[in-house]
Amino acid sequence: MYSNLWISLGAVALTLNFYVITNEAPNLNVLGFVFSSTLFTYNFQRLLKIYFKINVSGQRIEWILTHQILVHSLTFLSLLSTLYFAVLFFESVWELFLVSGVISFFYVWKIPLLNGKNLRDLPGIKIYLIALVWVIICVLMPTILSENSKINETTFLISLALFIALVSITIPFDIRDIDLDETSKKTIPQLIGIKSSVYLSIGLLVLSQVLLQLLIPFNAGIWIFTLLGIFILYQAKNRQPELYFSGGVDGLLMVQIGLLYLFFSVP
Repeated sequence: MYSNLWISLGAVALTLNFYVITNEAPNLNVLGFVFSSTLFTYNFQRLLKIYFKINVSGQRIEWILTHQILVHSLTFLSLLSTLYFAVLFFESVWELFLVSGVISFFYVWKIPLLNGKNLRDLPGIKIYLIALVWVIICVLMPTILSENSKINETTFLISLALFIALVSITIPFDIRDIDLDETSKKTIPQLIGIKSSVYLSIGLLVLSQVLLQLLIPFNAGIWIFTLLGIFILYQAKNRQPELYFSGGVDGLLMVQIGLLYLFFSVP
């Protein structure tokens, strides 16, 4: 879990939602890029946080410090893999690479023009930046590189549904970090409290699945996933171990595509 291989598989799973809903064959090069770029970005950000001594406590940081050779090796290999896949379609989606790359880099790297702050330090926006980058890479990029290659109402609804779902499953992580984040960050749990944040997270998850259901014939998998998601997100109201977040909450991404695909029927 702490190597970020799990969340990288989650990014691939989220991208597969696009291919299933649009009934297109998955582009393996796109999936390779999504996996490797997610793995590189998350590990690189963790290593930067350790280097700058930002919140260097907890089980995840302890694991990274204990397995530095593995983490550095995965980071380097994922960088090479990301560059390889990016070269294949750089010309078509370079604007998306630029936007998502800048956001990801300055999410942890301090910006001189912002008085030495990084993007995640700006009040109230970090959760939306995360969701935005994921939607850019997991929906907009596959759309542009698909055979149809056009952004339409379906693309908008998929993007909106998955953006809302990502915000939903990111809220528990802000609940986890409520004692670590400075009050100036104005995260959702800081603004409305833990219990209200849990209910908001659940409400957003339900809304996201309603939007997905609008795009396809009735799919029982969507609603089985919704019930499971509600159960898992509800547990965030209590103090939970790191495995709950890195394993359970992140794991919802793979459960979603699994159930969606299992019950999917072509219209």
